[in-house]
Amino acid sequence: MPSRVSLVNARQADPVAAPPKAGEQLKAGEQPRYPQKRAAIARAALDLFMREGFEQTSMDAIAAEAGVSKRTVYSHYANKHQLFLAVFEETLAAVMNYINDMAERELYPPGDITARLTGFIRPVAHTIIRLPERAALLRVIITEGPRFPELVEQWQGRRALTPLLERALARLGPDSELDIPDPWQAAGHLAALTFGQINSRMLFGLLRLADEELDEIVTSGVDVFVRAYRRTAPRA
Repeated sequence: MPSRVSLVNARQADPVAAPPKAGEQLKAGEQPRYPQKRAAIARAALDLFMREGFEQTSMDAIAAEAGVSKRTVYSHYANKHQLFLAVFEETLAAVMNYINDMAERELYPPGDITARLTGFIRPVAHTIIRLPERAALLRVIITEGPRFPELVEQWQGRRALTPLLERALARLGPDSELDIPDPWQAAGHLAALTFGQINSRMLFGLLRLADEELDEIVTSGVDVFVRAYRRTAPRA
């Protein structure tokens, strides 16, 4: 399990691809000509937006932080508004790619449901929820959300933890120890008992939990969920 998720994806180099024109976003599968510079710009922009906010961050400052010219910044991003939305979309995508990979490894294969749920939630909590950038990202979304409804839509669209849990619970067959009449509702309960408790205790990343405390929240939350949804024997 990685100890840290790369928050800005650096695209692979493609020597024949042309750089995007000013005002254009890269299309799906399209590669920039200078991926290292684009990644440096995105990383610098993310750091500055989280630290200073949108208004206080200038394209000059981003260029200086990235070690490139302002012209290079504009060759990849038409304006600050586009850059702001693009780096946050890339950030959320990187986080969700990790979560989806973890779900495929731990959540969906057959086996004991308690072990599968714990095996998914614990590493995700340790890796994602404790990222210092996550707290800053949430603060930016709260602060800039009224001005950038697209940012709120990005955040809502990327909140895939509950759908992932729903998918796993919906796959349980009639022989499962759990009785899940409504997988979506059950997934919400499980998320509240685990991720919700962690977020509350950590003030969404502002406070730090010891590893033992975080593990206890996950273990007890999954245990309460399993006991609440355990299939009862039919009455005689």
